[in-house]
Amino acid sequence: MRSLPVVIPVVVLGAVGIVAAVTSLIVNPPGGDAFLGVAGLLAAAIAAEAFPLPIEGVNVGTGTTSLAIVAIVSTGVIYGWREAAVVGFLTMAVVESGRGRRASRIVFNTGMYVCAGILSVSRRRFRAATGSARSSSRRASARSRSTSSTCSSCRP
Repeated sequence: MRSLPVVIPVVVLGAVGIVAAVTSLIVNPPGGDAFLGVAGLLAAAIAAEAFPLPIEGVNVGTGTTSLAIVAIVSTGVIYGWREAAVVGFLTMAVVESGRGRRASRIVFNTGMYVCAGILSVSRRRFRAATGSARSSSRRASARSRSTSSTCSSCRP
C-alpha cells in the first residue's frame, strides 16, 4: 500500500469535488441547451475513454492513450467546472465499471477525472463562479494605485 499517500488525497478531493458540483447544479441548474451540449461531450468522453487510440512512440501499458480529457476540458471551458466535474466522474465511472476493475481503482480514477474537470476552467472563470472576486479586485485596486503613483508626472 505504498500508493496510499497519493490515493487518499485524490479520492478525498474527488469526492468533495463531485459533491460540490452536483450540489451546485441542483441549486442553480443549467438551461436545456447546456444540458444537451454537456450530454454530447459526455458521450464523446465515454467513447474516447472506452476506445483509446494507439499513439506512435507511446510504450506505456498497452501503448494506447485515451483522449477523453479533451472532451472533459472542453466541457469545463465551454460550460464550467461543475459540468466538467460531472462529465469526468460519469466518464470514468461508466467505463471502469464496464471493464470490471477493482472498486479502489474505480474510485481513484474517477477522483482523478473529477479533479481534472474542475481544474480545466480558467482562474478568472472559477473566481466568477465561486464568488471570490474580492481578492482580484483588491489586486486591481493596488495595481491602479501603484500605476497612478508612478505616473503622477504624466497627468495634466
